[in-house]
Amino acid sequence: MITEREIPVLRKLTELGIEYERFEHEPAMTMEDKDHIVHAALDSDLLKEEKLLIHPNINTASLAVGTQDILKFIISLGYDYKLIEAEKESE
Repeated sequence: MITEREIPVLRKLTELGIEYERFEHEPAMTMEDKDHIVHAALDSDLLKEEKLLIHPNINTASLAVGTQDILKFIISLGYDYKLIEAEKESE
């Protein structure tokens, strides 16, 4: 769902001919997904972290939430999650 705050930015990008992809991927976004279209995939390395930063459906704020609590939140909304191995950059 595009918010009022995004519209001017998206309009300007379009005016400039800049292509973009918009992703809604925050755990909190699943609260609005009544048809369970969203699928949660988490990099398994994230589970090593004590806390993660997430956006509460707006990118002007961040929440530091315990990693296990994020998983609990996702499950409480009726979703499962899949652990993936994200490709690492070679040094």
